[in-house]
Amino acid sequence: MPLPTNSSNNWCFHCASAWSSIPSEMQQVVRNLLEVRRSVYPPKEFVTNSCTRPKNIDSLARQSCLYSYCQTLILTDHETGSAFTLRGCAENFGAIEVELLRRRGDNTCKRC
Repeated sequence: MPLPTNSSNNWCFHCASAWSSIPSEMQQVVRNLLEVRRSVYPPKEFVTNSCTRPKNIDSLARQSCLYSYCQTLILTDHETGSAFTLRGCAENFGAIEVELLRRRGDNTCKRC
């Protein structure tokens, strides 16, 4: 991975689909996925039904990133056709959500 650059130049669209847009079983799948990836569901100001299919991309919030990589995660329930979307900086999806790791405290290795 390249070294971080000036974060003011790096940004990604930042949003998530509403929980109400997906069935309860799929909500649990999303929770499990976020926990495994040590990531978090974004605050409610970033939740919008237009995250999956934005009609006006300029209306989506933007997130400053350390790196110039964005990620869009889409999970689809093939039974209902429901889609759940998360968009944001790639570094927040790859087990390096810094604030979450600080709170969890399990991101260090110790020699036994």
